[in-house]
Amino acid sequence: MLAHLSRNVGEHAVSVDGASLVDGEYSVVITARTAAGLAVQSVVPLRVNRTLGLVMTAPAAFSPNGDGRKDRLTLTFTLAASAEVVVRIERGGRWVATPLTGVFGVGTQRLVWDGSRVGGTLRDGEFTAVVEATNELGVISYGVPFVSDTVAPRVRFLPGKRVALEVSEPSVLTLVIDGRALRREVSKAGTVRIAGAGAATRVRVVAWDAAGNSSGPVLRVRRE
Repeated sequence: MLAHLSRNVGEHAVSVDGASLVDGEYSVVITARTAAGLAVQSVVPLRVNRTLGLVMTAPAAFSPNGDGRKDRLTLTFTLAASAEVVVRIERGGRWVATPLTGVFGVGTQRLVWDGSRVGGTLRDGEFTAVVEATNELGVISYGVPFVSDTVAPRVRFLPGKRVALEVSEPSVLTLVIDGRALRREVSKAGTVRIAGAGAATRVRVVAWDAAGNSSGPVLRVRRE
């Protein structure tokens, strides 16, 4: 692969397409030549490593609280060659847990994790699952984000004849309004007004968050 480029004074970047390269060690040789013929050369190491393929987690938010809904996180990754694998859970770049270590062969691998760790169950928050694969080609790692959330959303009716609710977090609301079922997605915490409900006499609502936590049913009965 050879490229000739003319550049002015300053910092520059060059992209290297490794699609046609087999896995292994390479050198990128950069030669700068002035108009006067003075040449300066630099060698930059390049490693092509396709050992670790696609890394995925599901669900994006899980709830390791034992309620039977989204209690486990499933992590999958693909290996193009045998490797020693370590799966680390990190928060803000700091180690939290290591749910998997071992040597694995070619193919798709799957880890189902219940959030348990040495210091107890994983706390709520935003995390990254980092898969690190090591073999003769070196070390390659990818990280994917996920959320741990064990707190149920809170929902309450606001006073007034119309149906208005206060919701503590983004949720899916399932309502039964005078016998009529309704589903409403709420993108942020705050006040939610249910259009078309009128002055309903009996309203039942349950809020569900992305991790499967439920507020439990909240009921409003209004007497004429």
